[in-house]
Amino acid sequence: MRPASPWHVADFRTLFTASALSQLGTHIGYVAVPLIAVSALDASPGQVGALATLSTLAFLLIGLPAGAWVDRMRHRRVLIAADLARAALYASVPVAWWLDALTMGQLFAVVLLSGGATVFFDIGSQSVLPQLVGRSALVPANVAVVSLSAVSSVAGRDAGGGLVELLPAPIAVAPIAVACTAVSYLASALRLIAIRHTPARAPGPPSGCGPRSRRACGTCSATRSCAPWP
Repeated sequence: MRPASPWHVADFRTLFTASALSQLGTHIGYVAVPLIAVSALDASPGQVGALATLSTLAFLLIGLPAGAWVDRMRHRRVLIAADLARAALYASVPVAWWLDALTMGQLFAVVLLSGGATVFFDIGSQSVLPQLVGRSALVPANVAVVSLSAVSSVAGRDAGGGLVELLPAPIAVAPIAVACTAVSYLASALRLIAIRHTPARAPGPPSGCGPRSRRACGTCSATRSCAPWP
């Protein structure tokens, strides 16, 4: 039987649009932050490399435990909080630049903390899909999300490079590109507010029964895991 289409679900379209905005901001930031480090702070090649490392370090440090944490939270709230946190972090960069107070330490903190927020956003967006589209449309929904990620990884960097070419002096346009990253995250957060499907939290499992645990208890059997909390 042909799987159902997730595009008929309004909340999935909302999530997809928000994810597109969020990923666009992420990939513009990948271009804009190193640029502002080099043009405004005379960063060394080692410092630029450290920025790239810190931007992905959170996936290694908290990637696994973040999944268990997100299971115990409202997924839509996680997504909105992650977007707002990243918007605030990136917005602090052009503000500090305009105040002549920008430092490499601030850039290191921004990319590290925003990387952590990205981990929560990515996990939350995957966790909320079954609740929005159901099992029948889950496979095509996942295909759409993965395809979006592949396209945005190219288009986002192209957009960042295009912003750099808007003005002849990169030092002037780099803060604008970083500000656009913050605006993309803010727009994503505002879009996520439109998601109407907010499942009620399932009753909390008894003490000692964690999410996805396989032990037998009053709410789960030996053959299935405890249901994740939406």
